[in-house]
Amino acid sequence: MNATACAPATMPQNDDYISVRELARRSSMSEKSIRNIIRNDALPHYRKSRSGKIYLRWTDFTAWMERRRIELKHDDDLLSILRDMKKARR
Repeated sequence: MNATACAPATMPQNDDYISVRELARRSSMSEKSIRNIIRNDALPHYRKSRSGKIYLRWTDFTAWMERRRIELKHDDDLLSILRDMKKARR
């Protein structure tokens, strides 16, 4: 079985341009949220004309998401404080 056979049906198999609506559907985000991200120049996008339909690439979106990824780190001091607070409430 190859990797493309396991991919979800909603994921594009190539780097075609997709609409804001399609990106919203695939990412489970609202169109408004995506347009706000575009408005803030945070996500690469393309237009045929100044007032034309906006197109994006799925790979640009996933790269943008990876840049925004927050890694959780184990914080023993914080856990200790939280445990003490929980004990104090009893």
